[in-house]
Amino acid sequence: MKKNNFDVLFLMAMQWLPKTTQKNIEKTEFYTITKNELYTLKENASEQTYFDNLDKLTKVGVLGYSYQFAGFNTNAEYLREEHQVSLTIDESM
Repeated sequence: MKKNNFDVLFLMAMQWLPKTTQKNIEKTEFYTITKNELYTLKENASEQTYFDNLDKLTKVGVLGYSYQFAGFNTNAEYLREEHQVSLTIDESM
């Protein structure tokens, strides 16, 4: 990033970049809207309060994705140990 060794940078938010590198980046009009969504079995989804304490829930995520509940930390070991997330290599599970 600091040496500008890329043609295209896939990034969800500029604030993740060091301030010193942001001046070299131009946002394009081509973009994809992404967001974190939580899914559960229908039997568990009767009330939003089900999601109030994620620590008590069994979680599955995709390796390399970031999650708000984990402070957007993508480190696999951190997600497994600190947040008990089982990780898959892609969305096909």
